[in-house]
Amino acid sequence: ATFLDMCLQWVFDPAYLIPPFCVYRKAPLLNIPVSANFCLSFMFSLTACGGQVYLALFMYRHQAIALPGSRFKFSIRAQISFIAVCLIPCILLGPSLYVRSQLQQYLHIHYFQRLTDEWDAEVAERIDCFATKELIMYPYVALVSAVPVLTGLCIAAIARHTFHLLRKVKHISVKTQNLHRSLTRSLVAQALVPVLIVILPFCATNLVAVIKSLFYAQGASDWAIDTSDLTTLAVSFHSTAHSITFLLTTPTFRQKLYEL
Repeated sequence: ATFLDMCLQWVFDPAYLIPPFCVYRKAPLLNIPVSANFCLSFMFSLTACGGQVYLALFMYRHQAIALPGSRFKFSIRAQISFIAVCLIPCILLGPSLYVRSQLQQYLHIHYFQRLTDEWDAEVAERIDCFATKELIMYPYVALVSAVPVLTGLCIAAIARHTFHLLRKVKHISVKTQNLHRSLTRSLVAQALVPVLIVILPFCATNLVAVIKSLFYAQGASDWAIDTSDLTTLAVSFHSTAHSITFLLTTPTFRQKLYEL
């Protein structure tokens, strides 16, 4: 989460133009010579891989209480292989977006000619645009939609079965059961943070973009506050929100806070 926020604020610092969907680096703290398209593609892959980290944590918590020899007890190799397979589409999200953007370079020329004189030429050169309504983007949109949904379903299924095992398990003490139950609840709370701070704001931004393109195509730039800026602000709070949730929901750290 911290690495994601650092990349977002120090390297990317995105500014979105909706509609159409264009992005440029506004004023990054680290002026690394990379395009906005590259940064956006990297952030997509990094965010998607974060979901697999949560999936691995839930699987570890599940396997810690699974009865040895049962059909729900998997070897370390099987667990690693499963996570590795799940990581493949997440890693491919970024490169596939980058390639599709490179195939749509004509959009930059098209929109550049329509910019007003208020735009600085240097800023205009840094803008990358995406033709979201073209056929080439449909498979990508489907993949972007499927990855968080499938990851969320897997996490929900594993968490549900973990609580189910905790009600039936007999090979560990009651105290240990309560500890595992508290840690699993803490993990659920931590997993909800990126859903509320990252995924939902992005969904809201996309919804507003659709509404703008349908009903406010001419006056979209007159909106006082753009939802994409609010989304960036919310995402930048992600690591802080995650740390607060981690401290307040983990029994050991919560006890230390009470002692302070």
